[in-house]
Amino acid sequence: MKSSVINRFLAALIFVLGSLQLVASGPENGRLTGQLLDGETQEPIPFANVVLLRADDHSFVRSVATDAEGTFKFNNVPLGDYTVRTTVLGYKSLKPVVSLSMLQGRVALGSVEMQPLMRGLAVRPAKKDAIIRQARVASVSRTLTASTLTVR
Repeated sequence: MKSSVINRFLAALIFVLGSLQLVASGPENGRLTGQLLDGETQEPIPFANVVLLRADDHSFVRSVATDAEGTFKFNNVPLGDYTVRTTVLGYKSLKPVVSLSMLQGRVALGSVEMQPLMRGLAVRPAKKDAIIRQARVASVSRTLTASTLTVR
């Protein structure tokens, strides 16, 4: 009787310790996703540069380009705090800080709206026409040859 109680106790202890190990280990890597949109038109921004930097020292971790729908994904990112720098020609750069932890190993930034640097571009003609000065060109009607030159 004692041996069966001890065996059950040991089996329960091993089960509890094994479960604690699984909970304590948690995810070692996280995932970060998002989509870049034009802040005025709500259109996706394809082929934008998205760079993942460590938040403490701004060291480079990795970078991706958005796809045709403006979405980006960082898979297998070590847990920690990161700055996500988004750069697109013609838009203001964004630098949100995100945290990947054991409790929140997957972070979805959702739709990130990029603000254009300019609202429109106006093209105006020049006020004054450029003045082109004519240069005098002398025409040489004679050709010099060795026979026409004389030595003094």
